[in-house]
Amino acid sequence: MLKRPKPGEDEAELLEFQRQFLAQGASPAANLVKKTPQGQTDRDVVKIQEMPAEAPSSIHEHPPVKKSRFKATRPVRETKGNPNFTVDAHLKDDVIDDHDHSRATVLTKIIEKDTRNAHFSVPAHVSLPFPAMAKLSDDKNKEPLKRKRSLFAQQFNKTSLPTPLERDSLGKDGKGDGSHVVDGSGLSATFGSREAVEIHQENLSRLTSLSPTEIAQERERLMQTLDPKLIEFLRTRKAQKSTEEQSSECVAMETESESYKSSVEKRAEDKMEPPIEVDSNWVHMGSVEHDKLAWMKDLPTPSAGHSQTGTQARFDFDGNLLPPDADIPVNLGLHHHGDEPERAGYTLEELFTLSRSSNNQQRVLALNILAKIITQAKQGCLSELVQSPVLPSILDAGVVFLLRWSLDDSVDAVMAAAVAALNALIVNHADEFALRKVIHWYHGYRVTSQAPVHHESVGIKLPGESEEKPQETDAVVIKRDVILGLVSRTNFLARLYYVLNTVRPQAPTVVACLQILTTVARHSSQTAYQLMNQKGLVDLVIKEFFPVSGAAKDIQTVGVSNVYGQAVREALSLVLTLCQAGKNMAQALLQKYGIQERLLHYILADTSVGEEHSRALRVEALNIWKVCLSYGLAETIYLDAYPKFAEELRSSLILEDVRSHDQLSALIGCLEMAVATATAQHKKHGFRRDVETMDEASVAETGPSLNWAHVTDLAQPISLIMQSQLTHIATNYQISKPSLQLCQSCLNFLTTYFICAQNQLHEGDLINCLQEMEKIFSFVIQHWNSIGLQYIRTHISAYSNIVQHLKPSSEMSSCLPDYWNSSVEEEHLVPTVRLHTTIGFIVALYRLLYHFPKIHKGLLKSGSGVSVASVIQCPDMWSYARKIVQSGSAAPSYFTKFETHLLYFFIKINMLLLTSEDFVSFDRLVLHHLSLTLITSLQYGDEYLIHDLLSTVTFSQQLCKRSSEEIAASGLKDMSVSDQPSTCLHVVSKDEAQLTSARLSEEACSCLPSVRASYMEAFADMEGAVMKSRSHFFQGNIETLTCYTSSIGESLMPQDWVYMPLIELYNQYSTVGLEVQNALSACQLDMVRNVLRWVFLLECNRTARLENVPITLKISRIMCVFLTGNDMFLDRTVHCYMEGLLRLLSTPANMRRLDLELPIPGLPSFYDLYVALLEQFEAVSFGDSLFACFLLIPVQQKHDLKYRRAIWTEYTGILRTLSLPLNELLFDMEDFLSPEETCVEIVRLYFQSVYSGKLRPTWSPVLYLVAIHHINRFMYTQDGKHTHLKATMMEKALTCSNQELSHHLVHYKNADLTQPFGMELYTELPAIRQKYIDSLKPQHS
Repeated sequence: MLKRPKPGEDEAELLEFQRQFLAQGASPAANLVKKTPQGQTDRDVVKIQEMPAEAPSSIHEHPPVKKSRFKATRPVRETKGNPNFTVDAHLKDDVIDDHDHSRATVLTKIIEKDTRNAHFSVPAHVSLPFPAMAKLSDDKNKEPLKRKRSLFAQQFNKTSLPTPLERDSLGKDGKGDGSHVVDGSGLSATFGSREAVEIHQENLSRLTSLSPTEIAQERERLMQTLDPKLIEFLRTRKAQKSTEEQSSECVAMETESESYKSSVEKRAEDKMEPPIEVDSNWVHMGSVEHDKLAWMKDLPTPSAGHSQTGTQARFDFDGNLLPPDADIPVNLGLHHHGDEPERAGYTLEELFTLSRSSNNQQRVLALNILAKIITQAKQGCLSELVQSPVLPSILDAGVVFLLRWSLDDSVDAVMAAAVAALNALIVNHADEFALRKVIHWYHGYRVTSQAPVHHESVGIKLPGESEEKPQETDAVVIKRDVILGLVSRTNFLARLYYVLNTVRPQAPTVVACLQILTTVARHSSQTAYQLMNQKGLVDLVIKEFFPVSGAAKDIQTVGVSNVYGQAVREALSLVLTLCQAGKNMAQALLQKYGIQERLLHYILADTSVGEEHSRALRVEALNIWKVCLSYGLAETIYLDAYPKFAEELRSSLILEDVRSHDQLSALIGCLEMAVATATAQHKKHGFRRDVETMDEASVAETGPSLNWAHVTDLAQPISLIMQSQLTHIATNYQISKPSLQLCQSCLNFLTTYFICAQNQLHEGDLINCLQEMEKIFSFVIQHWNSIGLQYIRTHISAYSNIVQHLKPSSEMSSCLPDYWNSSVEEEHLVPTVRLHTTIGFIVALYRLLYHFPKIHKGLLKSGSGVSVASVIQCPDMWSYARKIVQSGSAAPSYFTKFETHLLYFFIKINMLLLTSEDFVSFDRLVLHHLSLTLITSLQYGDEYLIHDLLSTVTFSQQLCKRSSEEIAASGLKDMSVSDQPSTCLHVVSKDEAQLTSARLSEEACSCLPSVRASYMEAFADMEGAVMKSRSHFFQGNIETLTCYTSSIGESLMPQDWVYMPLIELYNQYSTVGLEVQNALSACQLDMVRNVLRWVFLLECNRTARLENVPITLKISRIMCVFLTGNDMFLDRTVHCYMEGLLRLLSTPANMRRLDLELPIPGLPSFYDLYVALLEQFEAVSFGDSLFACFLLIPVQQKHDLKYRRAIWTEYTGILRTLSLPLNELLFDMEDFLSPEETCVEIVRLYFQSVYSGKLRPTWSPVLYLVAIHHINRFMYTQDGKHTHLKATMMEKALTCSNQELSHHLVHYKNADLTQPFGMELYTELPAIRQKYIDSLKPQHS
């Protein structure tokens, strides 16, 4: 018995099982049978139509069939005559061969091709290593074809197609002497041509024997077998050939003439000298191809291009823009491009392509040129030469990704070029220069972060709508914020660490990397924190470029190639920026990285005989220490270096070294911060228990810190330095213009010192302190009218960002904001930080003059021996203040904040004298205008200054009250506009009041204390920011967490800040139910009243302060009152002031400026607000005339059609309730009637409303007059358009049952508000109108 295979058996064992099975001859357990479905064969059967199933008997009974040798060995089976015979599946082929005689007949007639006389050519032996390439003749000039043909088609036509004359010889029927398809080759070696003729004659005889009917049948049968698309193609082809046959002879002649002409030109070209001498030994120069050598010819002269469209900008290797017609020699390498070969230089597109070249030198060249172009663009050198800004264009083109990819290049030269280009794009060197200049000004160490400001889009969130936003792509993030995109999406910091740590490039690349890192840290506290957390990056920078000891060499002057292990100024700037970004980062740098030891080393370094670079390093170290002291950190450096500081202050009184002024100014700035830190430490421990009761842990926690005893002796030497410097400035500034930096540092120190001293000294020391203040104050006042200080005050406007109308550069991009400095050159810096600027000095001077009298009240008295009147009544400063008022709000540049501080101190010192016993006259109107201007100019971080202005200045009755001179000057205007008795709008509450503009202003002035309280309550949510700002203002270092402020390029308060309380109430109550709106508190109602009072007061008396606010914004803010509460507008005070404001805002000049398509902050659109007003009017208006007037503003003809459509389609109920009398309309009626309505849909709605009775003159007089006017003008307009509609309207108007309406529609002449219904009617129609009406009567009779 055979064994069955088991798992694991190999192939040899399986073969053995097979051998045993075959040897025994046993039957298999299973058979494989292929079953075919019934009626289906296992092979394809071809049926040939029109052929009999059996061959004709005339030929032979059974045609021979060729069989294989295997088939011949099969036994023959009898199948005929046996009905019970069943064919096996494997014998079906035999049966088909037996019965399919027609197919066998066809197959047996196949004759093999006779190739005995065929000629074959063997490839010839050649000397070349490769076969010669077949060259096609140049037939471009020989083919006058309309459409392009391939090279194969052209060669095929020349070799195989017959000529037009040959085609004519064939005849129209296509029957010639012989066949044009079969030539006999292959039929027979001897009689092939004769057999071809016999076949042709046989075909002709068969065709001639067919009848037309048989030909049509054969044609129909052939057409059915062919593809319809093929038939259509052949028909189109035949039609084209029929048209070509008419001009075949002419084309043939033209072809011959062009062939002759081409041959002549070719011979002339062969005789033409090539652009260069061709050496026969050159490879592949056997035949000269002139078209390929054409690029070596002399270039044509470049042209200037079109005067309007211009030409594409091209740049040279230095990034300079080349003129379009500049004729530059080609040997300079600026003509290596395909487009516009005659013009030199490279376009931005070509540089982008070249930067991705496979050639390293080309990539380096392109990146270097891009870097220089970016630098030129940022400096403003290209603004007047190009039509569109360069920097935004290349940012949109993706230059950031291009440079980032190049930074990953493995070639050091390409990587260095990418770093240089990124440095040019991201870093603003002029801003860094200006920041170093102002760091020791008042609050100069506090900077605005450079993160772009993006406001959330306004929209309504639907119920159930997800708050999740789709993840932004890298391109979207970089388009919004370049630095954020690089840091968060491209692993940028890790790559820079690799470059500095592994590649270790040369000095210029290292400096560029450090500057880029500084800009990244200045972007925001978040990116600075990411930089701090980048593994090894900060450690590498401090270890290699901020060593404890090392040779200080200036890279720019000495040309050092390797700066590793040496002190680099840019590394200290990076550390300074990280310290400014946050207190926690400054503390980490001090504790983790040992910055304090390094700072002490650089501060104590002797730079009296050192190089300029050494002095710059010491100044940077002092700046870092100052920022650390602003947090209350690193105060022990003061204790360790105090002897050095005392010696330096003493020697400065003896030796006058101008070069040491920067270091001494930086040192005094640090000492000022040390005084503030000592005061803050005292406050910090004021709440602790006495030292005797403190345990050891508390004492250890406190540690060695500054106290007042450590800094009390600093005032005297610094006061002497100030007096020396101020005397020198007062006598020599108009001649030599000495530096003001040291003097202003001393003034700031003394002011801070005595502000802090008033809370630190005992009674006896306090008296001495006040006496010292009197001496200093008296000394400053004595020099106030000196020639030098007069010169400074006279030229202050030249350094004012506000007066000079500072504007941002056109190359500024929203994704890369800066501080508006484009270059370190004088003309490209903002005026505030230019050379010889006096802003910082005057700020320090006015700060001292304000705080000293505030601390020492006796300095304001006339008997004190010190006259402050000269300071208050200084004509130069008042002239400067008037220029500020005329200029308006300040430009939102960071450096404008120093000028706003000056204006604040100027206002406050005048307010001090206004409240004092001694009366000093000054222009109160200018002062109030100045305070309003300052509120919209102060930046983020100055919240306390705005709070103080609102509390003490802005709402002051002494400044707001109009003097007798002002009333007399504007009396004529008031008489003509406001004091004339006017029709008071109808108030539903019947509590009407005939109040003139003057009386409303007087009432508003009397309520100013209440107005101030309402605004202070509305801004109560800013309390936290105000307290932080106050801490900075009074040098409260303990509470300081960062030196960054937010929102670059924006002011703290918007231009329409006076409407902010209304906006808050609208946002709070506009989306809630009616029952909640009715429940407004009395406090909220008072807030609305006071806001309207204040807005009305400004619109009447301070019109210039709100001129920058668009009229659309003003009207939309006042409209919010109707949506805040259901019946709030019915309040007497609210209604009176809203009516007064509407009268002021609805003047023709204001209506012309009204643009309802302007975007409104806080609202999706004005149309959404208007729709809400329509719904509110239908619900709670009670037909109030004031509400109706506001509702009619957008219905004027100049505004968009959607506002009129909203009333006449969706809110038709208003047609019944808008019962505003014509004599109470506050607008010019002509604005609703002109221009005439052109929208047929609106005119049809007008007609349907008046014809159906939905609109009546007693319900809505204004809208009725509007509808009648436009319907009448439409019906009588004979322009050939909408004639049927006009005729239908006229027919209905004539046959209307309402005779009054019919009379109005037909006989309307024009609007006249003095007439009944506000319209003048024809007593008798003009002849042309009557003729038109008569022409319509026969059609409807």
